[in-house]
Amino acid sequence: MKKKILFVITKSNWGGAQRYVYDLAVSLSPFYECTVALGGSGLLRTRLETAGVTVIAIPSLERDISIQKELVAFFFLVKFLRKESYDIVHLNSSKAGGLGALAARFAKIPRVIFTAHGWPFNEPRGLLSRGAIYIASSITALLSDAIITISHKDYAQGIQMPGMKRKIFYIPLGIDTPLTAYQSKEGARKFLLQTPAFAQFHNGQEKRLTMLGAHRIIGTVGELTKNKGIEYGIRAIALLNKKTQQKNHFYVLIGDGEEKGALESLAKSLNVTDQIFFIGFIPDAWKYLNALDCFLLPSLKEGLPYVILEATRVACPIVATSVGGIPDVLHTYPNGKLIPTKNPEEIARAILALNTIRNTDEILSEKNTLATMLTETKKVYEPIPTTS
Repeated sequence: MKKKILFVITKSNWGGAQRYVYDLAVSLSPFYECTVALGGSGLLRTRLETAGVTVIAIPSLERDISIQKELVAFFFLVKFLRKESYDIVHLNSSKAGGLGALAARFAKIPRVIFTAHGWPFNEPRGLLSRGAIYIASSITALLSDAIITISHKDYAQGIQMPGMKRKIFYIPLGIDTPLTAYQSKEGARKFLLQTPAFAQFHNGQEKRLTMLGAHRIIGTVGELTKNKGIEYGIRAIALLNKKTQQKNHFYVLIGDGEEKGALESLAKSLNVTDQIFFIGFIPDAWKYLNALDCFLLPSLKEGLPYVILEATRVACPIVATSVGGIPDVLHTYPNGKLIPTKNPEEIARAILALNTIRNTDEILSEKNTLATMLTETKKVYEPIPTTS
């Protein structure tokens, strides 16, 4: 009889943590009876249901803080966990981690796992706020039987928390995307030209492709939030105009988020509106990475972004900030440059210095394969008993 696992995550949109839950739930279904509990009805829910994974909606579970809604979600989880008798609960995201760990203890779940997709106390906040979040994260960790971190930095920080030394693990994300799944450079650029963001160019597709070819195409894939540091990428484009004395760089932003309006205003104030393209959310945006001459990730805080792994998979030149698990990947990547956060000058300098000729012989590190991630995660689910 298969053991029962419940994955819990706050948001059901499609991001890194959601892809992680999807990959685990779908890939481990032959070995475990997998269920996913989540808030909302976004793309994660749709894809899980299409893959045949049971999905449970948690009432009132949202990212924004609301004591009343969190109490509703907590008591729902306790009741549900007691009824279904899960062997393992695997928690993802900060709010789901805190509520889920406490609920799992009330329900006497045998094994509780929490994956830290980037510790939230690393976000740029005030000292008191970060201190409170650190305490909350420590409590979540104490209530869990095991903590999985996806970057060396998060592991190093987590192991300093009380009681963590024997139950914290470093398991980096993994992918198994075949090279045939990515669009060719021409195909990817044709796709971009069909989006509304490029509607200003009405001079025929071939001429538009030529126009793209005359510019260096910089791109970022991610939610338009402050944590992604997009404003520094836009400021870097303005600096590149001054350094090169011409507007020969386009910046393509694939993703949506609450900062879009502010970023559009910033682009206008810097006179780079005609160089910044807000494409919006695209499912599986990694398919179009070959359209880029450089992938830029100016994040202020990360865990380990999947898109960095996808970019290395197609040997895309990369400029990224030295946060979270990004250095773990780029440290051995020959055509990547690490830069400090909040520094448009360094972004511009790195883009100009980057070699945009791709080495297609590059291969993904063995530690960043889906097979390795699954194997190591199963070891955490069912550790071998130690003898005293």
